[in-house]
Amino acid sequence: MKKLLLTGYGPFLSHAVNPSEELAKFFDGKILGNYKIFGRILPVSHSRVGLELSKRMLEISPDAVLCLGLAADRNCVTPELVAINYYHSLEPDCDGQIVQEKKLHPAGPPAYFSSMPAREIAQAISNKGVPSKVSTTAGTYVCNQTMYELAKRIDESSKKILWGFIHVPSNLPQEDLRVAITAAIEHL
Repeated sequence: MKKLLLTGYGPFLSHAVNPSEELAKFFDGKILGNYKIFGRILPVSHSRVGLELSKRMLEISPDAVLCLGLAADRNCVTPELVAINYYHSLEPDCDGQIVQEKKLHPAGPPAYFSSMPAREIAQAISNKGVPSKVSTTAGTYVCNQTMYELAKRIDESSKKILWGFIHVPSNLPQEDLRVAITAAIEHL
């Protein structure tokens, strides 16, 4: 059976409850399609997220990785197409760090494109009655950083790993989000 690393984040800023954390915990240990799911939580931290992601990758040695994050300003589930080599935010991370106009990796490529079928996944989620559409980029906060760091590690690895990132909104009930993520995993 293949292994899927499913990550979410803990609370941050004014979000005392992060639905991505609840989803990672809910799916941990479950089997969907061809995957046994390993749900893990990452910190909303510019300085720690890359190392924590690496630790989870080494711990699990996944065949696929799907990262989840909260996009509270969105009103639907959004599979991401591109991670960009840039971060910028006026808001602090959980460590109080504010990063403005900085490349994630000065010698790295400008962007990585997700290897998951983002458009097909958005359609599969919509077919289940949960609003979904593709998003062009994961923004410039820790979610984008995680997506870029993940892509870079996979790109530098000899192992072919299916990977992607999905943002979830705060306005949908957890039950709908579970339906959406189930559809996404079944479509990998």
